[in-house]
Amino acid sequence: MRRQQGNKQEVFKMTATNKSASSMIMDKFLNMVQSHNLVPKECSKIVIFYSGGKDASVLAHLFDAYRQTHRPDLTITLITIPFPKMIYQSPDETQQKLVQHALSYWKSKGFTHRIATLPEGLNDSVFDGVVAPCRICEKVKTRIAFEELCKEEYAGSVVAVGHTVEDIAGYLSELFYIGSAYDSWQEMRESAPTLFARVVELSRRLHPKNTPFAHQGKITYIKPLIELEEDLLRQYAREQDFPCIPENCAEVRSKDFVMYKRFVMTSIEWLRGRYQYDPEISSTFLFRNYLKMMDRYASLGFIPPLEEIQKMNIEAGF
Repeated sequence: MRRQQGNKQEVFKMTATNKSASSMIMDKFLNMVQSHNLVPKECSKIVIFYSGGKDASVLAHLFDAYRQTHRPDLTITLITIPFPKMIYQSPDETQQKLVQHALSYWKSKGFTHRIATLPEGLNDSVFDGVVAPCRICEKVKTRIAFEELCKEEYAGSVVAVGHTVEDIAGYLSELFYIGSAYDSWQEMRESAPTLFARVVELSRRLHPKNTPFAHQGKITYIKPLIELEEDLLRQYAREQDFPCIPENCAEVRSKDFVMYKRFVMTSIEWLRGRYQYDPEISSTFLFRNYLKMMDRYASLGFIPPLEEIQKMNIEAGF
């Protein structure tokens, strides 16, 4: 049995085109799936929310390889939430072609692909006059995803989310900003319930696996890429030549359309450049190591543990 498993892993690794970057991604993906039991034997349905970006593309590709070598019983469904409309229903012909090419690409690979239904009347006017429009977009898409996953056909599904180590760094930095004034998350819950609600919203995104109470145990969220860095995934996506749907929000509307993650990545890149010639720092850089980050921030006391979060009846999200 061990030999069979070993052979499977070798086959899985050999699906990579570049052994340096690709095998690292494959190895970490496999290790995360297996060490955290992200896809239990009783689960046969994988769902990936596909916006047209590299992270979801890498996830789809890796799970397809995993299905071929480890779990031929798996079905993989991609769901696209066509919002903001300026991206997915753009009057620009070039943008339209890029959207159609990306969506048809995965269908041609044999994936089931669905387009989520938007609430009646929802359009891009929700961004008018908003200082942080990406925050509004996040809330809207989280709500739509939650409603979609409440359909009985998705019961028992594992929802794979393409969050990377930089995403976690972003969530932790925001948590530090809003939570460090309190001695504990319990104190914040009592004295600042609005802030605590945001802390819970962010904290539930930090873990490789989460089965929220709001889905009554029928849906589990997993994050197989949580130990990987953006640069590595970007390189891999280029090598595989995945199609991409451009985020044209800033171009169409305003420069206010910038995800917080972009600021975090810029800051991390600056720090890496600043200390790249200091081996004591560059080799142990905190924001490159998921477990180190989690241990360091958890020790501060303002992040509620996962078992507490899962008891809270809040809408699940990415």
